[in-house]
Amino acid sequence: MSEEITDEMVSKIKIIAESGNAEGQRMLGTLHRTGTHFSESISEAMRWYRLAADQGNAAAQGCLAGCLIEIGKPEEAIGWLIRAAEQGSVEECARLAIAYDEGTGIPKDRVRALKWYHVAAEKGDAHSQVLLGMAYDDGDGVAEDLEKAAFWYRKAAEQSFAGGEYLLGRAFCFGRGVPENITDGREWVTKAADQGYEPAHALLREFSN
Repeated sequence: MSEEITDEMVSKIKIIAESGNAEGQRMLGTLHRTGTHFSESISEAMRWYRLAADQGNAAAQGCLAGCLIEIGKPEEAIGWLIRAAEQGSVEECARLAIAYDEGTGIPKDRVRALKWYHVAAEKGDAHSQVLLGMAYDDGDGVAEDLEKAAFWYRKAAEQSFAGGEYLLGRAFCFGRGVPENITDGREWVTKAADQGYEPAHALLREFSN
């Protein structure tokens, strides 16, 4: 939320939130969470997030989940992440995938993790696209499919995501899932290096030796 928010705007948000508007409640929760025009208070933030979350506001459900994880209640947090993800929230789909992958608040489940990575990737989340591509690249939880790996790397690379640029470049350099093309490969790897992505710098140094 903008730091330039005015007293008048805060008053309006408060009125809207107190009238029962879910988005207003989410916004007021964030003001308390960030200490904007109020003393920073995770408990007060959670109170407003929960009111909005109970009304089905996906963003509030994700915010509430984040607070719950922070205060050491990952099991309850996962329930809210699932609700938000099932509404199609891209960010929460990705967070839920990671939770299943790492076993945060729930038992590790690679199959479910991949399911939610795929949902998030289809919705355009670049990080999920890279992680899904790596799963196909390594045959980790899915059948190895280098063409699918390159497909997802390209999706991320086309969003200027450094990891995607590097992995797509590497795929071209070594002909993994795409026809070998050193020129295209170096171009993509260089794009990643220009963003400070260290594995890309390391590969370019290999090319120079």
